[in-house]
Amino acid sequence: MIASAAGGFVFLLSSLAAIDILFGPRVGGLLGYLTGGTLLKLFDFWGGLIIATGFFLIAVLLILNIPLRFK
Repeated sequence: MIASAAGGFVFLLSSLAAIDILFGPRVGGLLGYLTGGTLLKLFDFWGGLIIATGFFLIAVLLILNIPLRFK
């Protein structure tokens, strides 16, 4: 339950950051500006987009409770 809630929060932040990085400043709102703007300043366009996409995929795994154990 807590993992799904944390995944939802990370999903929100990463999707707003990706929107802010892709479509310009303040398009993703205040949260998108804070997360996406920080990623954009630290890592530039492609680095920030890859990191935001990585967090997005991690959030989907958390929300759906998919384990990373390979048998």
